[in-house]
Amino acid sequence: MHKKTRRYASLLGIILCFMLTTGILADAETEDNEDADESDKLEEVVVRAHPLSSQGMVADVLVVSATRPDTQFTPTGNLGQTVEQLAGIRNASFGEGVGQVVIHGLDGPRVMYLYDRLQTMDAALSSRDHPPMMEPIIADQIEVLKGPSTLLYGSGSSGGIVNLESGRIPRDLSADYPEYKLWLQARDNSRTNSGAFRLNGNNDRIAFHVDYFYRAGDFYDIPGCAESKYLMAEEDEHEHEDEHEHEHDDDEDHELLNEENCGTLIDSDVKLSQGGALGLSFIGDLGYTGMSVSTVNATMGIPIEHHHDDHNHEEEHEHDDEHHDEHDDEHDEEEGERERVYIDLYQNRFDWELVLFEPLEFLEDLEVRFASSDYEHQEIAGELTETTYRRTNTADTRIVLTTKPRGSWIHAFGFQNTVDDFTFTSLTSQGNPTTTVRNGLFWLANREIGSTDYQLGLRWDANSLDNRDYGEFDFVLLSASGAVVHEFSNGLGARLALDYSSRAPLAEELFVEGTHLFTGSALIPNLELEEENMVATSVVLNYEYARWAFNLTGYFRTIDNFLYEAPTGEVDHGLPVYQFVEHDATFFGADISVEYQLVSSPNWEVNTTLIWDTVHSEIHDGPSKYLPRTPSNRTQFGIDFLSGRFWGRVEIEHNGEVTDVPAYILPTDAYSDVSIDLEYEIIHADVHAAITLGIRNLFDEEQRPHTSAIKDLAPLPGRTIELGFIMFN
Repeated sequence: MHKKTRRYASLLGIILCFMLTTGILADAETEDNEDADESDKLEEVVVRAHPLSSQGMVADVLVVSATRPDTQFTPTGNLGQTVEQLAGIRNASFGEGVGQVVIHGLDGPRVMYLYDRLQTMDAALSSRDHPPMMEPIIADQIEVLKGPSTLLYGSGSSGGIVNLESGRIPRDLSADYPEYKLWLQARDNSRTNSGAFRLNGNNDRIAFHVDYFYRAGDFYDIPGCAESKYLMAEEDEHEHEDEHEHEHDDDEDHELLNEENCGTLIDSDVKLSQGGALGLSFIGDLGYTGMSVSTVNATMGIPIEHHHDDHNHEEEHEHDDEHHDEHDDEHDEEEGERERVYIDLYQNRFDWELVLFEPLEFLEDLEVRFASSDYEHQEIAGELTETTYRRTNTADTRIVLTTKPRGSWIHAFGFQNTVDDFTFTSLTSQGNPTTTVRNGLFWLANREIGSTDYQLGLRWDANSLDNRDYGEFDFVLLSASGAVVHEFSNGLGARLALDYSSRAPLAEELFVEGTHLFTGSALIPNLELEEENMVATSVVLNYEYARWAFNLTGYFRTIDNFLYEAPTGEVDHGLPVYQFVEHDATFFGADISVEYQLVSSPNWEVNTTLIWDTVHSEIHDGPSKYLPRTPSNRTQFGIDFLSGRFWGRVEIEHNGEVTDVPAYILPTDAYSDVSIDLEYEIIHADVHAAITLGIRNLFDEEQRPHTSAIKDLAPLPGRTIELGFIMFN
C-alpha cells in the first residue's frame, strides 16, 4: 500500500508541478522574450522518432548522424559499438555479433529498440545477450531518445529508446535521383569482410529503395587468454579444494583447453550476416504511402566454453565410445578440442506506412505505421539445437496525430497495439507458448513561451500475457513525464525533468524455463513478479561560448521492484540456476562533455573533445547491495582535424576498475583503448568517394567491459586494422 501511494503521488506531482510552473512562468514572460532572436537559441536536433521534430520541439536527444559535411556515416561494428561514443552510453558486448546499448546503467527491456519507429520484434526485446535486428551499415541515422518522448513508444522504455532510420520506405522526392551509396571494409583481425549497397530512385510519383548488406569473418585474436585472471584464480581454488576427488587427467584437459583458447578467441566469429530490403512508395501532394519487405539471416559463434549435459546426451557418448574404439589414434589427436557453439537466426519483416499532410484543419499530419515479423533464434552446439527463441505472428501498429500550433501549444497523441507470440524451448523444456497483447494510448505536448519550452507526456497501457501452462496475467500501467527547458541569453541552456514510468514483466521473465546455451545457465520461472515502477529526476546544463561547448547531465532514479536476473544457488545438470527477482534499487550518475575548437583557419580545423561519465547503482533489500553489470567510470579524450579532403581523429579512452560486485560476479580490471581514424575524400564530378583507415586497440591491451555478462570468458578483440572504401553521390 505504501509503494502504491508513493507511485500515484509521484504521478500527480509531475502533473501539478508542470501546470504550476507553466502558469507562473507564462504570466511572468515578457513580449521582449517572445521576440528573442533565433540566433540566441541552442542548436535544435530534428529527429524522425519525435513527431514534433518538424517544429524543432526536441530535447534530450542524441543523434549519430548518417552524414558529415565532408563524407558519409561509417559505422565500424554492431549497434552497441556504434553508439557507445556518446556520453552516458555503453556497449554490452557478447562478442562481435552482439552489442546491446546501455543507457545510464540501464539495459535489456528498459532500452527499447526501434526500426523506423516500430519495434524490432526480436529476442533483443527482452534478452541482453541477443543482437538487435538493426544493421548500422544501412542506417540514415541512429537516434537515442530520453525524457517525455519515450512515452510515445512504450511505458517500459525507462532507460531510453534507440531508433534506427533506414529510409527503406521513401517519403519524398526532394533528393537527386538516382541516389546510391556503396560501402566496403576489410578487417585484419578476424579476417572480416563487410559491405553494403543502397539505391534510391523514382519515376514521377513512384519512389523505390533497394539495399543489401553482408559481414563475414573468422575468430578474432586477443591479447592473452580468453579467461580472466580472476576466473582462472577461482578455478584454481576450486581445483585445490577438490584435488583429492578428481584425477589429474581432468586438470590436464582443462589446461589444454585454456592453452587452446589463448591468442585467438574460439567461436568469436560472425561467420555470415546478410540481409536486404525492397521499398516502394507513392508520393503525392497530400501525403505518401509506402511499404517495404526485408530479411536478415546470420550465423555467429558463441565465445564461451560449452559442457554437454550427460543426462541428455547418453546416446552421443555411446556413439563417441564406439568411435573411439574404431579410431583410437584419431581420437587421441582431437582430445581436448571442443565442438562449435553458435547462433543461427533469421527474421522476415514487412512494413507499411501512410502519412497524410493536414488531413483536418487542426492537424499538421496523420501517421499510420504497421509492421509484422517472423523471427527465430537457435543456439546450437555441434549438431544439436539446445535453445530456441521464436517470435511469430508479431505485429506492431501505431497511429500518431500531430496538431498544428494552437497558441503556444503543440500536441501529438495516438494509439499503439502490439501482438506477440513467443516460445522458448530447450533440451530440458519443450516450451510453453505465450501470447502477449499490448494496447497503449499516449499524449505528448510542448508549450513554447519565449525562450522556455514546457514538455509533458502521458501514457496508459494495458498488457495481457496468456501462457499455455500458467494462464493469463494482466497489467495496467500509467506513466508520465514532464520537463522544462530554458535558454538564457548568455549561451547557457538548462533542462529539468521529472519522470514516472511503469514496466510490466515480460513473458521471458515470468515463464521461461530450461537451459540457455548462450549464458551457460538454467532458467526457472517466477510467477510472483509485479510491475516495476521508477521515479527519475534529471538536470541538463548546456553552455556555448566562443570556441567552447559544455554539457553536464545529472540524474537520480529510485525503482520499486527492480527486475533483474540472479542465481538461486542451485545447480541443474551442471548449470547454475537463475531466476528473475525483484528488489528496490537506486541509480544515480553524471555525464560531462567538453568541446573546444583548438584551430580554425582557412586551411586547418582542429577540435578536441573530453567525456567523463559515471553510474552508481544499489539494491536496497536484496542479498547483495550491488547490481551485477553496472558500467565502470569512463574518461575519453579525442582530437580530430580537417584539412581540405583529409580528416583524422585520435581517441584515448580509459575505463576504471570495478570491485563493488555481488558474490556471483567477479571484479573487472581497468583498461585503456587508443583508436585512430583517417580518411581521404575523392571528388569527381557528382561522384564522391573516400578511403578510410581505422586502428582499434592500438596497443593490443586486454579489454573486458564490466557491462558484458561474458567478460571473464571473452575479452574484446586485440589490435585491429580496418581499411574501407565509400562511394556515393
